[in-house]
Amino acid sequence: MKFSPYSIKSQQFAKSLRGYDTEEVQTFLEKLSDEVEQIQNENAELKKQLESSMERVRHYKKIEM
Repeated sequence: MKFSPYSIKSQQFAKSLRGYDTEEVQTFLEKLSDEVEQIQNENAELKKQLESSMERVRHYKKIEM
């Protein structure tokens, strides 16, 4: 299962008598969601940079031949 920032923020848990503090869990999920979103954005940017670098390498290889 892939996680998205939205799916993390909207995750619901069953309540029980001796369960976790729901406010603490929600705060954690929001922080985790923000971190995942940041990592996904960084990953997308790095993929763009990699593709650009690969394109330049292909260009230089053509020139080299």
